[in-house]
Amino acid sequence: MSKIKVTVTSVMLNEMFDKLQINIANAIPGIVRTVVDDDNVQYSEGSITTLYLDRAAVTAQLCNINDDVQELRNCVGKFDPKAWSLLLRGSVLELERTLVKAGEEYPDDEEHRVAEHDCYSTKIVGFTFGERAKARYDAFMAY
Repeated sequence: MSKIKVTVTSVMLNEMFDKLQINIANAIPGIVRTVVDDDNVQYSEGSITTLYLDRAAVTAQLCNINDDVQELRNCVGKFDPKAWSLLLRGSVLELERTLVKAGEEYPDDEEHRVAEHDCYSTKIVGFTFGERAKARYDAFMAY
């Protein structure tokens, strides 16, 4: 397990899979997915600048570690794509990442899953608002 801090550059919500695509400023170790052809996909260790995380898990983790995020969620309810972008763009996330080898069990919220291929289990353990988000948060809460 390792901890790493990353700065978020952009966020997109994939509503079909309920995942957040979080782009980060600097590459970190990760598993790179390469499509060889229609029937073959390969996974290998490499460097990544994009994280794909479950939206509900990110919401819960951020609310658990930051009272301001919890208060904001209580005011607005479910975060929409614009809210995710405002909240996370420019922010610093501290991630706890564990390499999981194919066939190993790993915790996924309250469940345990078996990895189909090598992957990283990622949990957000620290959060700092970006300047823009903090200014907007302060203005919103002052209203």
